[in-house]
Amino acid sequence: MKKIALFLSLFIFNNAYALDQVTFAIGEWSPYTSETNKNGKLAEKIIVESFSLEGVKVNLTYNKWSESYEQVENGQSDGTFPWYLSEERAGKFIFSDPILEDKQVFFHLNSTDFNWFGYTDLVKYKVAGTKAFSHVKELQDKGIEPIISEEEPDSFRKVLSGEVDVYPASLIVGTQTIKTLFSPEDAAKFTSHNIPMTIDNMFLLVSKKVDNGAEIVQTFNSGLMKLKGSGRYTEILSEL
Repeated sequence: MKKIALFLSLFIFNNAYALDQVTFAIGEWSPYTSETNKNGKLAEKIIVESFSLEGVKVNLTYNKWSESYEQVENGQSDGTFPWYLSEERAGKFIFSDPILEDKQVFFHLNSTDFNWFGYTDLVKYKVAGTKAFSHVKELQDKGIEPIISEEEPDSFRKVLSGEVDVYPASLIVGTQTIKTLFSPEDAAKFTSHNIPMTIDNMFLLVSKKVDNGAEIVQTFNSGLMKLKGSGRYTEILSEL
């Protein structure tokens, strides 16, 4: 009887903490994440479908990116995506396997005489940055102090107004943001430099303050492998 009671206790305990749903805090970053654009959810699809293959439901909350980052950092939400890897983040979060590869480039106006081959070339330009984005610290580490905005669209607005000269952003996201944010006439004023600032993978970040954080990441990695094996991952990417 004691063995049966022990078995039942362990069964109930394990199932009480079984991973059946997760909550991720994200923001507006179409075409990867979007609360309003049904065609701007590419990363969301990869995350949701990967977890679904493991029987886990994904709940999403949308905030400013800096707020989402802080929520996860404080353990108020399980995780956030898609983010680049950095030394600072590695100390605070558990990283998944790569979700996507992304290229960051410098956006500027056609009328701006901008060229760069290394960070020392940026000293003579006013550079925009968005709070909590990895490019802020990367620029600061290279001696460049960016002009910070709370949200990315405001950084692009500063480029158009001439308050700044350039802004580093995802080529895919930046191109779409410019098209949706500005009139066709103003959008046509933008261009991007052909030398990328970075080419990096993007990841799911899970808070180290969440008790089952390692399990969340392992579950996602398993589902992502299945998603790729089925061909569905390539199908989602083709939507770009």
